[in-house]
Amino acid sequence: MPNIIIKLPANVLSSGAIQQLLAAVDSAAVEATGLGNDPRQRLLCWVILDEIPDGRWICGGRCDFDQFIPCHVQVLAPAGELNAGRRAHFAALLHKAIAGSLVADDSRVLMTSIVIGDVVDGTWAANGDIWHLPDFVKAAGYVPQQVVADASLK
Repeated sequence: MPNIIIKLPANVLSSGAIQQLLAAVDSAAVEATGLGNDPRQRLLCWVILDEIPDGRWICGGRCDFDQFIPCHVQVLAPAGELNAGRRAHFAALLHKAIAGSLVADDSRVLMTSIVIGDVVDGTWAANGDIWHLPDFVKAAGYVPQQVVADASLK
């Protein structure tokens, strides 16, 4: 289970590219977290794209993004789900997934800010019930944490 919220400037991606981005980020999350393949387990990964209208985002004092594309990603995961290797691997996979959804001939530089946050045990509720890490592990079918960061993904 992670919840992933992606914020991009509006109209950076076509409708087809949005679907490609959502699918690629979902796949990255499954790989990085070790989420099981059962459809019920896959339902625990949520990916949301929020397109920010023009004039509602400033980077470096600028709101014209003619030279770069800012992208903010917030990942929420139960505390204990991700070790350091999985975090690094996840960040690299997310950046690659986002970059792969952009138009190939777009000369702007992609600038991602990825925040991977732990939700303190006992503070995440699902369907009105508080869950603890063992609940997530059981429901998600996580594989043991053995992923080491792959620098070649950057």
